[in-house]
Amino acid sequence: MTAVYSKLLTSGFSLGTGLTTLGGPPPGFAWIVKDIIALWPDFRGYGLQGFMIHDTPGLPLFGRQYPYVSGGIVYHWSGAQVLEVPNELLVLTGENDWQLRISGYELTLP
Repeated sequence: MTAVYSKLLTSGFSLGTGLTTLGGPPPGFAWIVKDIIALWPDFRGYGLQGFMIHDTPGLPLFGRQYPYVSGGIVYHWSGAQVLEVPNELLVLTGENDWQLRISGYELTLP
């Protein structure tokens, strides 16, 4: 039996405003997304527009939206979502400079 280890699946640093593709699993693999961390680094920001992470069919995984988003706070999601080829993760941001880390498992498909 093969050991399964959690890994950094994708990340984004200083993301621009708008829609950004974060990538997806390579052919022959599936991602099990377990944790998402998002941060807007400026502590002076409040009432931000926020962010929304979803897959390419458009189904949301995690997000925070105005008026409940402030800078300098680490927003964390934990769960289990399966992402298979050809689907990818996308993030829609309302401000520049969002930072994301998405971790989980990359499993080989039979």
